[in-house]
Amino acid sequence: MSLPTWLPELVLNEDSGKEWRVYEEALYKVFKKDFVNGQPKLEGKGVWHRKDPMTNNKPLTFWHIITKDKDKTSMGEDERCPEFRRCERIGWIRPIIEHIGKTPDVILWKEAGNKGKKLTNTCILFSSEEETYLVVLRESTRYFILWTAYPITESHQKRKILKRYEEYQKMKTATF
Repeated sequence: MSLPTWLPELVLNEDSGKEWRVYEEALYKVFKKDFVNGQPKLEGKGVWHRKDPMTNNKPLTFWHIITKDKDKTSMGEDERCPEFRRCERIGWIRPIIEHIGKTPDVILWKEAGNKGKKLTNTCILFSSEEETYLVVLRESTRYFILWTAYPITESHQKRKILKRYEEYQKMKTATF
């Protein structure tokens, strides 16, 4: 079984000669096309990205979707390092958002934001036999913010995520 044709090809490090700065620019080109020069819409609201703090003239959201937590610094801040599976799939985020309701491979649910925040997380999961990829948006009254996106690589992680979706569906059904 192959991936759906609406998902773009992976952006591979090998295509950039395995030079990080060249690869970073190739990744940013995709991010800029999908989220800086224009935004997808969800539920009639634009999907924006977090800009600050900028690093190497690139916004926070860009770094958050191509890196993963490495460590906590002595100041308590996250130290992040590139994660190539995240990098390769950077072009998937916008098409996944745009395919909500168009294919059974993409599901959406909402849940309370972490750490007691009043914002709602909108979770969007693409799941096929070959790949599972999660996009998390933060929802405000007027727009969404792309918070993070990453592949789900372990079967126990996928089961846990699908359980969250099932709980949302049960809650949604119980309120109607």
